[in-house]
Amino acid sequence: MWRPVQRTGYGDINALLEDSLFFEGKAVWVVRLSDAYEHTGQFGRAIEVMKQWVTADNPNDANGFVRLSELYGKNKQYDEAITAAKRAIELNPDNDVAYNY
Repeated sequence: MWRPVQRTGYGDINALLEDSLFFEGKAVWVVRLSDAYEHTGQFGRAIEVMKQWVTADNPNDANGFVRLSELYGKNKQYDEAITAAKRAIELNPDNDVAYNY
């Protein structure tokens, strides 16, 4: 049986979000976890969360690729950002946001 780890304090927000992934398993938690990592300056971890989502869990999620592209760009990984944006456009050519990255 899954049980959340008892945590205290604001510094544990990333751990709480990680725990919620196992409980919920939904896209909203993936984005929230990547947001938490991004806002704490952990771009590498944010990228890994989104990369896992779009490669293993949901390879047809155009919005996931947009988010991944955004994170790559903020981390100055421009070639990877372009590749992710192109994939988002392939999946959904009408996604105007993908063209910004």
